[in-house]
Amino acid sequence: MDDEEEPLDPLLVAGDELLERWRIDEARATYERAARAQRSADVLDRLAFCAELRGEQGAARRLYAEARALEPEAFPRVPRLSEAEFEREVRAAIERLPAAILPALDETEVVVAPLPTRALVIPGREEETPPDLLGLFVGASRLERAEGDRLEPTPIVYLFQRNIERACADVDELREEIVVTLYHELGHLLGFDEDGVADLGLE
Repeated sequence: MDDEEEPLDPLLVAGDELLERWRIDEARATYERAARAQRSADVLDRLAFCAELRGEQGAARRLYAEARALEPEAFPRVPRLSEAEFEREVRAAIERLPAAILPALDETEVVVAPLPTRALVIPGREEETPPDLLGLFVGASRLERAEGDRLEPTPIVYLFQRNIERACADVDELREEIVVTLYHELGHLLGFDEDGVADLGLE
């Protein structure tokens, strides 16, 4: 079967599974096959993300623009902030956090990064840290540190700027997402699992 005869959806599913496991080049090749079958906005958006992960910002911008041109309502122009602007929004988000959780900030470092990197992924557990993560907590929770005898490195909360921006349609939505993501990752610092973090009330 040649590329033009291959069904689109299975190719997208296969590409998504590869991307989730950080097999970026293979995912991109799969999406390119899908694009040859049908150059849809869904395919172009995925190709743009692969380009971003590879550091090909010019190609990413062109592909995102093409996806928006095909489906402007489904792929609106996402907010793009400078690093300094985004960090100001993070500081504003911290001021909105519940008072009970603020002491946790004294125990962790908050780092803004453009995107996740392969270096943050635990080998063999790639699907737990996919490239489209909005935030990530790295380190020992309060409970783990209470149970251990050794000194642990300072925990880090990562906020991934480009992924948060891509998840939002406007700056107001972005501000809200920063709060939710920060709250979520600080919940992990406090020792909550995914269900427990969701029960905290901001999701």
